[in-house]
Amino acid sequence: MSLTEKMQSDGSSYGGRKRHIYIDSKLDDLPLTMEAFRVYSHLCRRAGCDNNAFPSYKSIGEACFRGSFPASSTETLRQKAIAAVSELVESLQQTDNPSRGSTIAGGSFDKSEQLNKPQLTCPYKTAQNVKELIDAWLTDPTAMSDDCVPLLVRDSIKWNRWVLPWRNGERKLNNLYQNFNPIVVDFLAAELATKSKRSARQEIDHAIAVINTWEKTKGGWTNLMQRYQQAQSAETQRLAQQKAIQTAHAAPNELRAVLPEIRQARRFTKTEFRNKESGFRIEACAAAG
Repeated sequence: MSLTEKMQSDGSSYGGRKRHIYIDSKLDDLPLTMEAFRVYSHLCRRAGCDNNAFPSYKSIGEACFRGSFPASSTETLRQKAIAAVSELVESLQQTDNPSRGSTIAGGSFDKSEQLNKPQLTCPYKTAQNVKELIDAWLTDPTAMSDDCVPLLVRDSIKWNRWVLPWRNGERKLNNLYQNFNPIVVDFLAAELATKSKRSARQEIDHAIAVINTWEKTKGGWTNLMQRYQQAQSAETQRLAQQKAIQTAHAAPNELRAVLPEIRQARRFTKTEFRNKESGFRIEACAAAG
């Protein structure tokens, strides 16, 4: 029996007609992550006649993510389920008419799970700038390092037109650095070059690929913030050294500019001294006469 035939034979029927999965167009148009969409499909399958589902976060995590993350702990998968459900709740609230499929009821989860349900929306919605948003995301105790960036964070960046510090705010695409901060890219490229036999210049493409990967998870954002701060510190030191060198080179030029004044002052002093010396001799001769 083929997979399609098996799925059709397993499906429930109403009046001889097979029941198909229904996906509302508004839901399909939402920018959901793969994790959130996977959890939605699971809840649809688990829903009863009243369109309510009652699985725990632990069972959702095992059912939806164990195949993709076989080595992850149960707690890690549970946290992924929490994040996915929170994303679904937030996304479905943005639609006027949510899907006709299953709903996530207030009593759908165990009481212990409800007590631990994270309030992910508050710190992300109240952030006044991109720094506050990053701090809220990186200090979120409910998220694991390998968790994907929440929809709320991505939407906040998009709608507020905030620029992440490791990105370049200019709209024009740079042929070499693309849309990333050259200081951060160069710093990471130099770091990668220490582990390879290539030059830092040759590692720029590799550095950009690494940044693109890091941008997808909480742990990656942590790495990017560390590299950004280190790159900023190194750039500050470089500019200070460059200024010191320029000052040292400019000193002889400034000295040459004041040399004529120094020479003039020296000539004036010698003339004045001679005049004083001549007067002294004249006075001495008059006294002798």
